[in-house]
Amino acid sequence: QQQQQQQERAGSSDSETSDWRESDVAGERQMPSFKIRQAAMLCAQAVIQCGEKSAIFGYWQSFIPNRPQSNDGPRNLLHALLQDPSPRGRIGAIGVLTELLGGSKQFMAAASEGAARMAFTSHASLLGAMLRNIHLAVAEFIRLESVPKVLTQGLKCISLLVSSTPYRRLNPGYIPQLVKLITPLLDSKDFDVRVAVLTCSGAIFEAPLLADELATWVFPPVADSAQPESTSTAAPPDGGAAAVGVADPAAASGPHCLLDYVLVAAVAPAQPVVVKVEAMQALCKLTEAHPSAALPVLSRIMTMAKTCATDSEGNLRLHAAKVFGAIGKLLADDGINGGAASADRAASFWKDLLGETLPALLEDELPLVRVAACDCTSVIGEQPYMQLPLEVQYHCQSTLLGLTRDDVTSVRAAASRAVGVLVLYKGPRDDDLYVMDVANALLETMSDKSLPTRVRGSWALGNLCDALVLKQQTQDGYDIPTALIVRLVDAALNAARDSDKVRPNSMRALGGLSRSLTANFSATEEGRGVALSIIASLCSNLGAGPVKNRWNAAHAFGTLLSNPNVPFGEDATAADAVVQLLAVIETSSNFKVRINAASAFAVPTDRRKFGSPALLGRVVATLVAALDTIDSMEDFAEYKYQATLQEQLSLTLFHVLHLADPAHDLTEVSQAVSLRREVVDAAMALVLTAQSEPAAAMAEDDTAPERAVHRYFSKAAAVCGADGPSLHVLPPILASVPRIADTIGDDRASSPHDTTASFSHAGSK
Repeated sequence: QQQQQQQERAGSSDSETSDWRESDVAGERQMPSFKIRQAAMLCAQAVIQCGEKSAIFGYWQSFIPNRPQSNDGPRNLLHALLQDPSPRGRIGAIGVLTELLGGSKQFMAAASEGAARMAFTSHASLLGAMLRNIHLAVAEFIRLESVPKVLTQGLKCISLLVSSTPYRRLNPGYIPQLVKLITPLLDSKDFDVRVAVLTCSGAIFEAPLLADELATWVFPPVADSAQPESTSTAAPPDGGAAAVGVADPAAASGPHCLLDYVLVAAVAPAQPVVVKVEAMQALCKLTEAHPSAALPVLSRIMTMAKTCATDSEGNLRLHAAKVFGAIGKLLADDGINGGAASADRAASFWKDLLGETLPALLEDELPLVRVAACDCTSVIGEQPYMQLPLEVQYHCQSTLLGLTRDDVTSVRAAASRAVGVLVLYKGPRDDDLYVMDVANALLETMSDKSLPTRVRGSWALGNLCDALVLKQQTQDGYDIPTALIVRLVDAALNAARDSDKVRPNSMRALGGLSRSLTANFSATEEGRGVALSIIASLCSNLGAGPVKNRWNAAHAFGTLLSNPNVPFGEDATAADAVVQLLAVIETSSNFKVRINAASAFAVPTDRRKFGSPALLGRVVATLVAALDTIDSMEDFAEYKYQATLQEQLSLTLFHVLHLADPAHDLTEVSQAVSLRREVVDAAMALVLTAQSEPAAAMAEDDTAPERAVHRYFSKAAAVCGADGPSLHVLPPILASVPRIADTIGDDRASSPHDTTASFSHAGSK
């Protein structure tokens, strides 16, 4: 026995047992079987790590009971967690539980409690019972555990449990119990325990809590109350919550208010940096997960973040910038929904932040801090930005432009994205010199060797091209310099041959640039070559690459066709583009791509864009065939876009028929619909029936299908135009559809220019 004890002592270093309870160590020596239990736990961990989560989930009942625990019941993982005399045995049980919880959130989402009693126990109730037992066990574990290393691992496991549990489907009370137990642990002398408590606090801040639990146990009951005052100047050596003078935060601002503990931990001078960083991460999660609850305490969070932004520790400055970004995004979302008061609050926040704090972070010596500051700047929003003083705007713009040429690739990427956001704001967009500077900076970014930088640069380039279009539309007589257009087109064409992550944004840029081509430039040989290069690039990306790339290419075609200056439909390149768009409408498995391809044909207002009568007839035939096969889909996930696709195909069909010339296109168009006349009949009957419904009756029920069809008809009527030229084309095309053809013919004879009246009369017949 003495030899066995020496071997066990030799296998364990002093550092491993110095902070463990002596009784636990003695228990280990008296029970050699702890090694067997520990090996079993390690084996279970290895099996769970290697197995599929869906398969392992079927064995949960072997580890976790679904009935109330009892000492006389069968042993399970929770017994080991609470009753194993060895600290290493309890750590092993925590490890197994952590592996079970990891990656199982999607399976646990079905759990529920409080359902009505049934003749059988549902799967959801079994999951709810297991989660209840886990919560009861970890709560008892926190009460009993005294070994810091074991407690730290247990708190990390609890964080994962909180992140994975669907609390809205369970009975209330789990979070308050955990908050009551973990908040006193911020007084622990072990800073690893304090870090784990703050990690758990961040998980609680992210959890989908009930309103009363959120208000009572996480936030102070008084909105935006003053910061807790310090009651002592000297900090005890342990650096806990008492070190900063908050002996009883619960008594100061509500029962066990978790937010006060976290705010105190973030700014306490005696706290280690890692504790402060974890506290700031928890506050970021708070503002992102519960914006409405965080708004009343934003001033306290802001004050804490500004204190950390001037700290000498770079990691604190980094997370302060991230907190600023989270607050800015929260205020931007609140400004959209909250009206003028929320907008003024956002403007006041950014005016204060851009005074000194954020500019200092943009010029920080640490690259990660500069990256976070650039990301923070990109969430300002146009309305707050335009309320800033001009000198503050100019300083922000010039600083970001300088950072696009930073030595660090991540900083260049973040600055390019921020510049791409600012260039869409009205003030910077109207500044011609700033737009030119942004274009030159992004042209350099697009030739960067770093792929992440080019990805961000391509996104900003797309925004710049959108800004140029807006600038051209809002400023009368403004023409984009030809040299700049040529350089931007070359950069976008090169990006269209780049990585799959760059190409989608290059399609967006090419669409915007095609819309910016002026009549004088398009008339030149150089302008014609630029237009044909854009069309060829869009065609090559329309049927290749990721779905987002094809979606953007189809959308860019619509933007291109909206420019009457583009020589589309006059040569073989344009005909090839039409054929490729038709192939997408007919064969693409992704309905969103088909929707954008169909909408492209609804843009042109000139019959010549569709080329020859044979090509126009092919367009009509493809649209009718697509309507006929709209119920065929490879992926059922596309079903939610089916109605939108049907609406867009019908609108496009109306538009193309509106442009058709009866003198030249009648034969081709009639042949195109002759084989599927019932499809056109059904589409037209649907529109006519909807228009015959009284508008007042449909207004009573805003969700009625008839109201949606009525909106559909209104769009179709708007596309056809007030003079109703399509009425001259449809009767001979639909000659074999007596009901609709006769109706349209009669109405045309009585009032050839009253489109709405003719359709209403047809619907009533």
